[in-house]
Amino acid sequence: MPAKKKTANKTAKPKTAKKTPSSSPVQAKRELANAQANAGIGLLAQIETIDDELIKNVLLDALSAVKTTFVRDQDPYEEPDWNTRLKAVQIAADRKIGLPIRREEHLHRNVTTEEEWMIMLKESPELRSHLRKMIDDAEDVTDI
Repeated sequence: MPAKKKTANKTAKPKTAKKTPSSSPVQAKRELANAQANAGIGLLAQIETIDDELIKNVLLDALSAVKTTFVRDQDPYEEPDWNTRLKAVQIAADRKIGLPIRREEHLHRNVTTEEEWMIMLKESPELRSHLRKMIDDAEDVTDI
């Protein structure tokens, strides 16, 4: 019987690299993050060359943005993309008029223990006199 010729299996899966400690999921995430960071640096270099005319053209295009909507058993149709249009108007207004003043309220309360109060009262005669005055004022209010 003649020997069979070996033929290449065209549907064979490509060989994958053996898993090593360096090709763990954590390492893969790190490599992806590094690649994205390097791409971001390239984008920053490109952004420096963008002029106002290009920004204006992009915003004008965004003001007439449309999106395609797909509905079961119907032909897809285009409709205005209101979210994109609104964002374009906001960006244009921010560039033309300027951003509004942002007001933030930071609520940080330092919780002081009784022991800390005692130490502060022992060390500060002004604090003791101020506290006495506050107590006297509070008693005056309750006498009314």
